[in-house]
Amino acid sequence: MNYPEMSGLYQGKFTDGDPVAGIPASIASAKHMNAVYDELTAAIVAGGVVPDVNDVAQLAHAIGNQLRSKRLLEVSGISDTIILTTPEGMPPVTELKTMDEFSFLVNFTNVTPSVTIQIDGLAPLPLSSVVASHQIFESALLTVRYLDGAFYIASQVNPKTGNDTGLIGTLIVDTMDVVRTGEVAFDGAELSRTEHPILWAIASAASNLIDQASKDVDLITYSGYYGDGDGLRTFTLPILGGEFIRMYDNGRGVDSERIFGSSQRGTIIAGNDDNDSANTSMQNIDEHRELFGWEQADLRGVPTNIGLVNWVAGSPKTLDEVTNLKEWLGTPRPRNIAYYAKTLV
Repeated sequence: MNYPEMSGLYQGKFTDGDPVAGIPASIASAKHMNAVYDELTAAIVAGGVVPDVNDVAQLAHAIGNQLRSKRLLEVSGISDTIILTTPEGMPPVTELKTMDEFSFLVNFTNVTPSVTIQIDGLAPLPLSSVVASHQIFESALLTVRYLDGAFYIASQVNPKTGNDTGLIGTLIVDTMDVVRTGEVAFDGAELSRTEHPILWAIASAASNLIDQASKDVDLITYSGYYGDGDGLRTFTLPILGGEFIRMYDNGRGVDSERIFGSSQRGTIIAGNDDNDSANTSMQNIDEHRELFGWEQADLRGVPTNIGLVNWVAGSPKTLDEVTNLKEWLGTPRPRNIAYYAKTLV
């Protein structure tokens, strides 16, 4: 909007005139007034307000609406064919310009990598940043950006927590034992699929989701797994308290034949003792062993019928014959600090 180009303006603006100086008063024509009203009504409509000649506060309301929130488009269609419509009373999208952004609440988690978006009857365009299933999530607030003939994900967050969906389900190590808003501890808790649809959508597509009955049989062996809960309304989280985390081998050969999320028993570090010396890596004196971090071995759950067991400078014994657990080595571990394991929802 700008001042019209006309001879009736004084120095480019309207004037009441000055008879002494010989300056005539400006006269507002229909063209002038229409330009003003067109501009104002456009601003009112853009703010989601229907123009009303009897309401003198509409412009203020419209501006307030635009400052308070994004314009969310209405959503229809199916999971991989998204149809967006401008809300009634607002101007429809008639063309797409580079870097245009549109926001909407996702109504279905995608099931294929081929997702298209159509806005206000324009031609459907691909959502190019989706390359697999389960990348846009039901209930998420998704903002897409138009660029080079396609849409790209600008952001995707849980509207209830503000958390980026790319971080939901990832492991967070926290230096404080406080579970904040938008977080859950990896403690095996049972969660509602309805209340946490994004985390459930991510977990349901993961390889470390198992049926709850199998998980409950051995919560140590299956501590790295999500459980399917009651099979309909709930699911359960992994249990990471007290655990060390090892990176998944994924065929590299360093930690072969491991399944993603699987648990692994501790092992004794190999040592060298050729029995030619009285020096050993584990002293017999209690206070000496404890200086090196030794703790009594935990033999709970170990079968007692495994036959003879040998150790340096000792005669073979069965586990039934062992009366002094200090004769056994404990599982070694690196020096460590206990922190909290949790994730975002």
